[in-house]
Amino acid sequence: MKKSLTMLVLPSLVCIGVEAQEATGDQNELRVETVPVIGRETKQETSFTSLPLATSVIDQTQLKDIKLQQPIELLQRISGISMARNIRIPISDKSYTVAQVDGLALGSPYSSSMSDIRDINPRNIERIEVVKGLGSAIHSSNAFGGTINVITKQPSEEHERYLDIEQGNYDRTRLGFQASGQFGQHGYFFDASRQRMKGYRDEYRDEADQVSGKGFFQLSGSNHLTLGAEMINRSERFPGELTEEEYQQDTKQVGDSLGSNEEVESRMIILSDTHQFNEQSQLQFSSVYLREKAEGINYNTGPTDSVRDDSESKLTYRHQFAPLQGQLLMGASYIYGRSDFTRYIARNGQINWQDPMSDSISHTNIEALFAEYSLTPVSPLELRFGVRRENVVLDTYNKLNNEEFEANFASTDPRLGAVWSISDQHRIWLSYSEGFFAPNTRQLYSDITANPDLKPERLTSHEFGFSGHWEQQLHYSLSYYESDIEDFIVVENFVDEDRQPYRRYSNAGLVETSGIELDFSYQITPWLAAAAAYTHSDNRYGQYINAYTRQDLSGNTLSRSPDHHLNLRLAVTPIEGLKVEFEWDAISEYYTSDDNDADPAGAFERDGILHVRASYDMGNISLWLHGLNLTDTLEDDVLYSRGERYYEITNDTVIYAGVSFQF
Repeated sequence: MKKSLTMLVLPSLVCIGVEAQEATGDQNELRVETVPVIGRETKQETSFTSLPLATSVIDQTQLKDIKLQQPIELLQRISGISMARNIRIPISDKSYTVAQVDGLALGSPYSSSMSDIRDINPRNIERIEVVKGLGSAIHSSNAFGGTINVITKQPSEEHERYLDIEQGNYDRTRLGFQASGQFGQHGYFFDASRQRMKGYRDEYRDEADQVSGKGFFQLSGSNHLTLGAEMINRSERFPGELTEEEYQQDTKQVGDSLGSNEEVESRMIILSDTHQFNEQSQLQFSSVYLREKAEGINYNTGPTDSVRDDSESKLTYRHQFAPLQGQLLMGASYIYGRSDFTRYIARNGQINWQDPMSDSISHTNIEALFAEYSLTPVSPLELRFGVRRENVVLDTYNKLNNEEFEANFASTDPRLGAVWSISDQHRIWLSYSEGFFAPNTRQLYSDITANPDLKPERLTSHEFGFSGHWEQQLHYSLSYYESDIEDFIVVENFVDEDRQPYRRYSNAGLVETSGIELDFSYQITPWLAAAAAYTHSDNRYGQYINAYTRQDLSGNTLSRSPDHHLNLRLAVTPIEGLKVEFEWDAISEYYTSDDNDADPAGAFERDGILHVRASYDMGNISLWLHGLNLTDTLEDDVLYSRGERYYEITNDTVIYAGVSFQF
């Protein structure tokens, strides 16, 4: 599999590169528009195409085409996405990816993941901006893998109303109503939707009721205010992994693994106030508050009751200088998180909801100062100098034994970059960045293997890349990165003074990651377009001894880290208004365990996945018919643990059709 995929990919390297970033309005295009790096478009904001960063954007055209249910439907279409929780780095128990909404943290960065964008109503998304790696000074210091920033919708210029109806197999039903428009200098946006879905697995359930509203107010010629709110109620039942024996017997069964069975209530309020002093300077204050209540069986933590309150407030100032085309961005942010978390005991599939295993209240406080200055000393060279200072305070109160723990970590990290514009259409860039990831209170104090002397993990990253376009037809981006995570926190074996063995967390690990990320789009003819995203990754333990198996894993590849990932798309417009897209997603084989020799079956090979999406736009009426996973590829993820394989099973073929009325 690995060789065959390499043979498929290598010829493409001659001609391919990124998802486009400047739209032409062609209904058949697979490209996306140039967008601001954060927040809303203003006179001071900078487009992705001019930044020394590896970036991708999923625009409104793609969102309409996909009609997403799960975030992975979108994210697999761009390079750099791993199989486990984070961009680039497939480590499932650490938050190396930060999810944002309109440039603000969507919950605590220390509990974030790629899938957190599910906490946003998908019908309220204008576009999704993905920064791979640490990014610039405005991005969190623990975003080793990257940042996913969801930009919510603006009001339409005219009053518009939409009614959507969708039906499919597995009792799939989605209904939605949306209204948007402007009254003079003010605007509004409203959306309400309901989703009911079953699936291939027994007892599978994915239900959601969602309401979003937003007001836009032009307070003066230089000042505008945005105020929005969102409510999501989710009811989810995702059966857990199947053992090898269960997998061979019946892939539909629930199995012995708990999986998830959870009721979640999410409420969000977000505001932004922007003041434009003049053509050169702008001040923006923005804030978000998110409250989430969850009851039931969580996929990662098991039987739990939890209440999370998270917020971020950010003040950002921008100023342009005439000398050397300078631009200053500086600001401060404060993130506060509170988690009231109770976990219950589960034995042999039975849960004792009266006997908590743990019961605690935790707080996360992150204070950040950031500044970035760009200038052009000589044309066409642009230099960027950034610095970010973060102070992280973590505390936990254990309600079962009245113990309280607190830890404080701080670091000042550089973010440097340069862009050389070869021409108006092509550029070369490079960057250097550092970041840190603080240990949690469980690793420091409350766990049996805790170590109060732990240091933060530190990341150092070097990147360079090329991006550009030819005559607005072929858009490309190619980047290469190398990153090292030093002081990687692992569990080690030790011997005490009485020669008794014991285990504890320590900063004894080293993770080395590198990769090539390539995206492109090509408008072949007015009726035919192609796009691709390719990732080659090499994620290894530079140093790591597993405390439980006592095996030296140094040099081993991380589990769930395929060498190659290729996503190909072809869009055809045979007649005006009709668009048919074919999407093929393939990965090379991957190890199912960090101990690469543990699985007697060897590396796992997942079959490719084919999606076909057709849409027909007739003006005020739009129709669509989608077929997902037409190859019936069931194995979404495979791991080897405790002497056997575990299979995470996804839906087989899903067929659904819908209609949207504009009035």
